[in-house]
Amino acid sequence: MKLSKLNKTTILKGGTILDPVLGIEKKGNVYIVDGKIKSIANIKTPKTATIIDCTGLIITHGFCDIHSHFREPGQEDKETLESGAIAALAGGFTRVCVMPNTDPPLDSPGYLRYIVDR
Repeated sequence: MKLSKLNKTTILKGGTILDPVLGIEKKGNVYIVDGKIKSIANIKTPKTATIIDCTGLIITHGFCDIHSHFREPGQEDKETLESGAIAALAGGFTRVCVMPNTDPPLDSPGYLRYIVDR
């Protein structure tokens, strides 16, 4: 999976927009400027915009996994923080909570600082 930053102006075009908080389910476009949603509508496309075709796809909020097993530190042969983060992003997860059952366990401020810094 190739990860890259969004252009300054990006349009997610033609997807089904789901917003469970507002109870919205509709087809449309999402206009993003500087990484933030500017509008949800059919807009005139700026020439400099990157257009991502979302036909047949769902556009919704990022998910949060509160039970993730990233095996770093200690079992990096199974999964690292990087490989786990890439897998989470590919699945639509923008936040994860890593379990402390690593070897050594994540049970001290020093080990927690290691995870945060990585």
